[in-house]
Amino acid sequence: ASSEHILEIHAIERELLMLRRSVLPIQDMISTLTSMDSPFLSKSTKRYLRDVYQHSVQLVDIIENYQEFSTSAQNVCSNLLSQRLNDFMKVLTMISTIFIPGTFYAGVYGMNLDYIPELHFEYMYLVFWIVVLLFGVLLTLFFKHKRML
Repeated sequence: ASSEHILEIHAIERELLMLRRSVLPIQDMISTLTSMDSPFLSKSTKRYLRDVYQHSVQLVDIIENYQEFSTSAQNVCSNLLSQRLNDFMKVLTMISTIFIPGTFYAGVYGMNLDYIPELHFEYMYLVFWIVVLLFGVLLTLFFKHKRML
């Protein structure tokens, strides 16, 4: 299911609507002709017109069924596209969730302040990366455990 399928279904729906709009006036006209008493219409002609009227009723029913089918197909395509978009958004959300703690720590320790005591610790750079990577790994494992990733 893609946007091309949805466009094709829209085209089919338009054609069905035009067909229905073409058949309904003919159906009304035939109904009027069969119900009127006219010396110009023989019994066989009226019988033929009643038969044509029944066919037009069947045709309208078929068109309405196809319209319902096309609407259902369009809903299925839209739902599939929405599902794909939701899956993509879920992955983007998980990726950003994994990187948010590292971004926070980088923001805090990136400030130009002399009064952060651990800044003068000799191994602070190593501790920083261990904490950031630990959070990333733990969040990744959490998402895999929950079968979200």
